[in-house]
Amino acid sequence: MPKKAKGEKIELLYDNKKNNKVKNKKKSTKKTNKKIPNKKNNIINLDNEIVIGITPKQENRNKNNKKKNIHPRNSEKNNKVQKKKNNVKKVKKKSTFKKRIIKWTTISLLLITALVLFMLSDVFNIKQISVENNSKVSSEEIIKLSGLIIDENMFKTLNKKIKEGIKTNAYIENVKINKNLNGTVILYVEERETSYMLQYENYYAYINSQGYILEVSDIKLDVPMIAGYKTPLENIQPGNRMNSEDLETLGTIIKIMQEANSKKIRDKITYIDVTNENDYIIKMDSEGKTIHLGNEKNLYEKFLWIVELLVQKENVKGEMFLQDLGKIYFRDEV
Repeated sequence: MPKKAKGEKIELLYDNKKNNKVKNKKKSTKKTNKKIPNKKNNIINLDNEIVIGITPKQENRNKNNKKKNIHPRNSEKNNKVQKKKNNVKKVKKKSTFKKRIIKWTTISLLLITALVLFMLSDVFNIKQISVENNSKVSSEEIIKLSGLIIDENMFKTLNKKIKEGIKTNAYIENVKINKNLNGTVILYVEERETSYMLQYENYYAYINSQGYILEVSDIKLDVPMIAGYKTPLENIQPGNRMNSEDLETLGTIIKIMQEANSKKIRDKITYIDVTNENDYIIKMDSEGKTIHLGNEKNLYEKFLWIVELLVQKENVKGEMFLQDLGKIYFRDEV
């Protein structure tokens, strides 16, 4: 019996070892199963994952390169075809643009022609011509110079030509034209006024403040006479203007007259001699006095003295000397 017990113990120990080995094997297989990945499920996809040391595939670039490089002859043909198409489109655009220009130009020309023909028709014939704001030149003279005629088309003659015709009269400075659809034409004129006279042989040349010669007449007007001018006699004609030297002198005369006007003695001046620019001579026939004004300087002070001497020497004929403000004196007529 004891032998058997020993044998049984031995067998039990052996079985236990076996069982332990089996258990250990199972554990090791579990561990190995955990460590070894499933090849089917864990295959590395290089396209979706980044692996150090491996550059990703550039499929798009390669595809494009393949498309470009596979058929070079076909690509050249395609480019040529595309260029031809583009050229055809450009030509079509240009042709359509030209057609539009031609179309609208033709329409515009037709409209303009129709409008011109309508304006030159009898509908716009002149029925009445009137002149306004004229005093020196008669209305008949202005209408004659305008070239306008009753029962003729009012648009037949251009406004520019009408103005040029009227302004051939030296008295006319500006013209405005008003053409009405009812057939009336109104001419508004602005006339020049005579400010001075020039002695012209046995005649008098009327001039305005701008030096325009307005008229040559044998009638002496009640305006100051200017002596000592430099404009040649052959140029003293209506419509002409005094030369540049006389225009400059005329500016000085205007200053003298303005100062006289401020002292209310302008109307007394009848004569101005500008022969010597250092001694302008003024005459006042109604006062019987001659004034040696000197040059154009200190006009304000000089005219104060003139007014004072006119009061002091009332009804006394003589000469005033004002060339030097420090030596002003009056000399009675002998």
